[in-house]
This record gives sequence, C-alpha cells and structure tokens, in this order.
Amino acid sequence: MPIPAGDEFSQAAPRPPVAWAETVVATLLLPIVGLALHRQDPLFLHGAFPWLIFAPLLVGGRYGFLYGFSSALLTVAMMLLAWRTAGLPEHGFPYQYALAAVIVGMFAGELADLWLRRLARMQLINEYAGSRLSEFTRSYHLLKASHDQLEERLADQRYNLRDALADLRKKFTAAGGSDILHRSAEQILEFLAVHGQLQKAWLYEVFDNNRLGETPLATLGTPPVPLEREHPMLRACLERGQLISVRTDGPEPAARWQRQGLLAVIPLVDIRGRIWAVVAVRTMPFIVFHRKNLNLLAVIGSHLGDLIADSLRQTRPAGSAPAEDVFCDELRLWVLYAARYGLESLLVGVELAPAVSADGAPLRLDHLLFEQMRTLDSGLRLANARGGHSLLVLMPLTGIAGADGYRKRIGRLVEAQLGRPAGDELLVLHVYALSGSGNDAAAIFRRACAECHVARA
Repeated sequence: MPIPAGDEFSQAAPRPPVAWAETVVATLLLPIVGLALHRQDPLFLHGAFPWLIFAPLLVGGRYGFLYGFSSALLTVAMMLLAWRTAGLPEHGFPYQYALAAVIVGMFAGELADLWLRRLARMQLINEYAGSRLSEFTRSYHLLKASHDQLEERLADQRYNLRDALADLRKKFTAAGGSDILHRSAEQILEFLAVHGQLQKAWLYEVFDNNRLGETPLATLGTPPVPLEREHPMLRACLERGQLISVRTDGPEPAARWQRQGLLAVIPLVDIRGRIWAVVAVRTMPFIVFHRKNLNLLAVIGSHLGDLIADSLRQTRPAGSAPAEDVFCDELRLWVLYAARYGLESLLVGVELAPAVSADGAPLRLDHLLFEQMRTLDSGLRLANARGGHSLLVLMPLTGIAGADGYRKRIGRLVEAQLGRPAGDELLVLHVYALSGSGNDAAAIFRRACAECHVARA
C-alpha cells in the first residue's frame, strides 16, 4: 500500500479565486482598520513599526511569489493614493517604505515557492515510492504464494510411496538373478536419488558385526569430502537399524551431527533386522528434507533390504505365488511400518464356499481374486474347513475406508460372473486394520486363519 501522505509531504495548490480573494482582503484589512480607528494615519506610516509590510509577508509566505508581489504592489498603490489625495505623509512619498514592502513580498513569495516546489518533489517521490511499494507487496505475495505452491508440488509431485514401491518391485524383482546389491549398486542409488531427490550420497556394503565396507559400492554426485567411517550417525544407524537424520534426536545431536557433514543415513535392512548396506546422504534439497520424505526413504530402504536378502537366498522365483512364511514376513513388515511410520494397511480374509473355490469347481473365485490384486498387494491361498479355499490379502498403504471399496469391487466381480449378487453362502469377508502400535503380526495372522476357518494339518 502507498505510504500515507502527511501534511509535511503534501501541499494542495490553492484555488486561484480563493487565493486572490485572500490576497486582497489581507492587504486591505489594515487600511480598513486604520480608517475606523486611526483616521489621522490609516496606513500607520508614522508608527514605530512598519505594519503595512505584514500583508505582503503573510500573503507571499502563504501563496508564493506572484501573490506576495501583487500584495506588495497593492500596498504601494494604497500608499501612493494616500499621498496624492490626503497628503500623507506630509514630508513626501515614502519610497524606502514602498521598496521594503515590495522586497519583503517578493522574498517571502520566493521562499514559499521554493518550499512548495520541494514539497511537490517530495510528494512525487512519496507517491512513486508508495506505488513501487504497492507493486512490490503484490509481487511479494504472489511470489510467496507461488513459492508455497512450488514447494508443495516439489514435495508431492514426485513419486508417492505406493508408486515408489511399485516401481521398486517392478525394477528389481523383474530383473531376477542373484546378488542385487553388487550387481545393481548404481541402480539402487539412482532409484533412491529419483524417489527421494538425493543429490550427493554414498552406498556402502555392511558385513557381519555391522562392519562397513572399505570402499563405496556406488557414489552419487561428487561429495566434497570423504565419508568419515566412524561418523556418529553411521554408528547410530548400524546400532538401531533405522534411518538416522540430523532431525532424529533433538537439537543437540542434530547440531553435532550436522557439523560432521551428513544429513541422513538410510539402512537397507530386511525384515529379520539384517543390514545389508547403508546410504549416507550428504546433500538433498531443503524443501524435501522433511519427515514424509525421510519415511519414504526408510520404507524404500527396508524393501531394498528384503529384495537383497531374497536375491541371495533365492527362495522364490519371480512371479510365483508367495509362500506362507514369505507372506508372514510381508505382514510383519507392514505391521512394523504402521507402528514406526504411521502407514496404514489392511489384511482382508476372504472365506470362499467350495462351490466357487474347490479344486475342479467350474468357477474359481480364488483365482479371479488373485488376478484382481494390485501391484503392492500380497495374497495367500489356504484350504479351509468347508472344503474350499480362503484367501488372505495384504493391502499395503490402504486405510480402513479402503475395505468398503474392496468389498464393492469383489461384489461387482462375483455378480458379473454369476449373474446375481454374492451372499454369505458364497463368500465372507473379514477385515483387519494394521494401524498404530500394539499390533502383533503373528497374532493377527492366527486370528485371520481362525475366522476364515483355515484347515491346519
């Protein structure tokens, strides 16, 4: 908004009719008073003080040179009229008095004009500064709003967690082979850089007893200094098996750790707690250095640890249905994520009737439900006590509200296959929310198996 214009910064130009009227009135006021009260010398020419000079002085100081000079001329004219008609003063026309009136009027008017010009120039500067300030204020708010939106977009437009994990599974699981850590070290670091916006980082292998490798398996960017192998953040990460950042343990450790030159250390740890590698992050954009992005990096690191362990154990070929122990590992992993990072997930038990799930049945809903699973979903098919099969479907990153959508999707699928809505005689759904702390994966799995009447040998 413009700077408020006070009296010292603005001076309204007088309207000419008013200015001329006030000039005439101020100049004639003293002679009129003199005629009324002091007729023998109405212009007070014989007084000890030159009262007539007041009018040009006041008028010139108020309105400027033209009006002050005009008031002085009018004063001289009255003096000349009084001298010609009444013979006042008797000793001759007071030329010095008249000259003084003219000089005073001109001098006061010139000073007034000079001051008015300065005020006008200051007013112009003030108005210009006000307009510039107004433009700057609008531009600042637009820039701030644009920056906030850009910050939100930069923080959110990158892959979300579901996309990142889906991309991770597609990129590294489909590759097959063994020893992902050594064979794809550069790709692992690039994947973390893309999804977490890392700029400079190291990837180090971790051996037994949490011993760090001598040289990095991969390097992102060109870190300015070598990694300090006994860095307290590295030690803390290897001891805890969790992501450690300068924001982890309060301001004092943060200040000490940040002086050492690292922002975060990401462990590639599997579900059994084995740390296969760590990623030491030296540089990343400030606007993405927040809890949400750090949690995303931690979850990706855990999944990479599981993929590395799977590639070394060769427990299952790519594309096969997961076995019960692997499914329980997945369940345990997402229960851990729910407690540690607040990531909600669902376990859905689907109990199917033998008519739509038994071996040799004309319609196998268990197969159809397997085909409907999303990229991150995991499913386990188990025989139930009714002679059919029950399905356990783990739905990561899905809140309790997602159960209704899954129920409707299954209902539409069954209705499309059978031509009628599915009732409880065909399938029964049991939903278990994996959110918050206090969940036990083994207990949830046993409960789901019991409620879905899974047949146990």
